[in-house]
Amino acid sequence: MTKVKLNRYAAKRLLDKYGTDKVIKLIEFASEIQGKQYAPTINNILDLEQKIVSLMNFYAKNKGGVRGKRI
Repeated sequence: MTKVKLNRYAAKRLLDKYGTDKVIKLIEFASEIQGKQYAPTINNILDLEQKIVSLMNFYAKNKGGVRGKRI
């Protein structure tokens, strides 16, 4: 399977599980914390699906992370 298909399937699973609004907020948050110390490195949708727990833990430990944003 190609990476494009894997990312598409990962996006569908995330949308089915969390809904459109939450997935958009997760993507925005992941892009905002990119490069910060101890932040999970997320390069594509498949990475987001695999590291969503790490992303949420980073969010919780940083009390909303960037500018008090809520996910």
